[in-house]
Amino acid sequence: MKYSKFVLIFLFAVTLFAYPTLKKEIEVEPGQKLVVEIKAGSDIIIEGWNKNIVDLDAEISGRDADDIEINMSKTSYGVLIKADYKTQRHSRSTNGEVKIKVPEKFNVKLETMGGKLEVKNVEGDLKGTTMGGSLTLKNLKGDISFSTMGGSVELSDSEVNGKVSTMGGKVLVENVVGDVDASSMGGNVVQRNVKGSKSSIGKEVWIKTMGGEINVDEAMNGASLRTMGGDITVNQAAEYVKANTMGGDIVIKEIAGWVDASTMGGDVEVKVVGTDGKRDIKLSSMGGDMKIYVPADLDMDIEIEIVFNENRRNKVEIISDFDLTEKVVDTDDLNSDSKKLLGTGITGSGKNKVKVKTIGGKVYLKKI
Repeated sequence: MKYSKFVLIFLFAVTLFAYPTLKKEIEVEPGQKLVVEIKAGSDIIIEGWNKNIVDLDAEISGRDADDIEINMSKTSYGVLIKADYKTQRHSRSTNGEVKIKVPEKFNVKLETMGGKLEVKNVEGDLKGTTMGGSLTLKNLKGDISFSTMGGSVELSDSEVNGKVSTMGGKVLVENVVGDVDASSMGGNVVQRNVKGSKSSIGKEVWIKTMGGEINVDEAMNGASLRTMGGDITVNQAAEYVKANTMGGDIVIKEIAGWVDASTMGGDVEVKVVGTDGKRDIKLSSMGGDMKIYVPADLDMDIEIEIVFNENRRNKVEIISDFDLTEKVVDTDDLNSDSKKLLGTGITGSGKNKVKVKTIGGKVYLKKI
């Protein structure tokens, strides 16, 4: 009898402290929509499969898990999954995992208050936000819009158009076909093997970060790149590259187009290839060396300016494979003893404007 009472007490305790769970399936049609609204902190994992069923396997845990209610319902557009608190409290703590399988062709809209989002093997209109977790997006097709307030972003092996962003983490876009804007408020942004959409002429690569490096593998429709504190590297580009950093080096390994690059405190290196079309070069640095490599037969109107103090005259120099006229002149600042070393010259028709400015560094203008 005592044993039976113990078992009953144990079962009651397990029931009392069991975490909210829900396992459920709903039949749907391809092309419908899944909406997920998780007001509690929880990871959301979405995976496409070859069934016309939305399958849910959810469990919420944590200190306040007993205050969570999970629901899944069929709607006119598809399926709605919600997890919300039953009561109002000032301080609440939960975590958990919501696993969902959807048809391979399905639209998705996700929202969680705090957890990672993972979406893979789905084609459609795909959107998601989290207040504090990583984003992992793989093998997707369609239009995307994903953001996190505090985590890394990884988009890979996909054919998509849209944007990904984070307020505080690294962004990696890799093996992607499409036009994707990537931004971070506090991390590196890396793009590898990304090509313009097959269904369009493509658009520029647009990347912005408030405090990290930017690395672009290929930007054949142009690139607009800006960081508040890191290096910028572009392996190959066409049309144009606009690059700006507040504190790092800029390296453009190959550009078949024009360049506008500036840094507040670093070196700049640019290699321009080809002579057809616009090949203007505008470079500036507040304190670094400049290296420019151009075709030997490029038509240029060259203007190089290096500002220096008299005691650093032997530190500044223009090293050029092209004939330039050099002279030292006073700066416009009457209260300063600084000078300017100017180098000017014209090759061919002079149709491409080459303007280079730096302070206290060297400028190399070399033939390739």
